[in-house]
Formats: sequence, C-alpha cells, structure tokens
Amino acid sequence: MAAENQATIQRQLNLEDERVQRGSGVAVDVLQAKSRLQIAKERRVNFEGALEDAASRYIQVFGHPPNIDAMMDPIPPIEMLPSTLDRAVEIAETENPAVFTATTNIEVARERRQTVKAEFAPTLDLEGQFNFEQHSNTTLGVRRDYSLMLTANWDLFSGFSTRESLSQANYQYRASQDDRDNTARQVIEQTRLAWQALLTARKRLREAGKETVINVLDAENEVSNAQINYTSAAYDERLAVYQLLLAMGRLNSAYIGLING
Repeated sequence: MAAENQATIQRQLNLEDERVQRGSGVAVDVLQAKSRLQIAKERRVNFEGALEDAASRYIQVFGHPPNIDAMMDPIPPIEMLPSTLDRAVEIAETENPAVFTATTNIEVARERRQTVKAEFAPTLDLEGQFNFEQHSNTTLGVRRDYSLMLTANWDLFSGFSTRESLSQANYQYRASQDDRDNTARQVIEQTRLAWQALLTARKRLREAGKETVINVLDAENEVSNAQINYTSAAYDERLAVYQLLLAMGRLNSAYIGLING
C-alpha cells in the first residue's frame, strides 16, 4: 500500500507539473505534491526496513528465511480475553509464569531457612544391626547378635557459621518476597498496558474505518493514507490481543500447539 500511495502521488505530481508548464496550474500545488511524495517515500522506506528487521528476527528464531507468500494472518483468540480489566489482572496474578516462579522461589527460600534453623538443634540417629553366623571359625552352631543404638549429635559451637547462615537465609527469604512483589507489580503494569493498547487499537480501527467511508472519498491520496492507517490499527489490535494473553500467562505451549495444528 505504501508503494501504491507513492505511485499515486507521483502521478499527481506529474499532472500538476504538466499543468504548470501549460500555464493552467499553480506552482504551490507542485511544491505540495513534492512534499507529499517525499513523505510517501520515507514511509515506504520505513516499512521496507521494518520488513527486513522482521525477517532477520525470524531467521534468528527459526533458522531459515521466512516464506512470506505462504504466510497467513493468525486469527486472534478474542474469546480467550476477559470482559474487564480487573479480571485480566486477576488472571495475570495467578497464572503468569513470572509470578508463579517468584512465588516458588519464596517457598524454596522458606525451606532453606527452616533447614538452617534445624542446625541449632541436635540430630538423632537410630541404628539397628543384626549378625548371623553359623559354624564360624572353630565354633559350631549358630550365633545371632542384635544391637540397637541411638546416637545424638549436637554441635554446640560452630564458630558462628550457623548464625551467619541463618542470617543469610533470612535475607534471601525477604529478598524473594520483595522480588515476588516487584514481579507482581510489573505483571500488573504489563497487563494494564496491554489492555489499554487493545482499547486504543480498537478505537483507531473504528476511527480509521470512519475516515475511509466518510471523509476521504474524493481524495485518492487520503484514501491510501486511510487504508494504511486502518491496516496498521488492525494489526495493532491483533498484537495487543497476544500481548494481553502473554501478560495473563495464557499464551502457553498448549495454545501454540493448537494454532500449529
């Protein structure tokens, strides 16, 4: 569309230039057409650069160049989105993998702290033995020996190493709690931003549709711009859907497998 828009403006520029040469045109119109042509060229170059960047990222991920002609636009799973922002945040707080990992780290740090605390108490070992001998050496007959031993070990002084280990474990436990709280705040922010991006994209989509139908029916260049804006808004909406699912923790391997299937 950007290339078509550039070609349209180029035709307009040629027509205006011919009119000026015949004396029926206005030089200002030629200047305006040249300005629009330059803007159209810059937009086309930007789009082409973005396409090359996307192709490079595709190669980095999949190991081969993309077959753009064979690609199909994915249909965003709108039905997976909650109806309210509060519900989206609630899902993100419980299902986002980053929050789950941070919560698990708290449990690990808690167990580590309990393990270090146990070093202040004695350890008890209960050991049982049974020995059976028959005609051993010069002794005829059967000999059976039984023993049961309870051993207590208590390290009364460890050079303050246990105390230092407990201090470190307490610090790691508090740090894991802070990390979990920070992760939760980031996930909530990510969810809110994705939700707002979705609303903004949908609003742009509606406005772009109105612009195409109502205001620019008689201006070919403006129609091209409106089409580009509409397409951009449509893909922004699709991207916002996936970003919101990612923030909620529901863009998982099972869903990806469903798409590939």
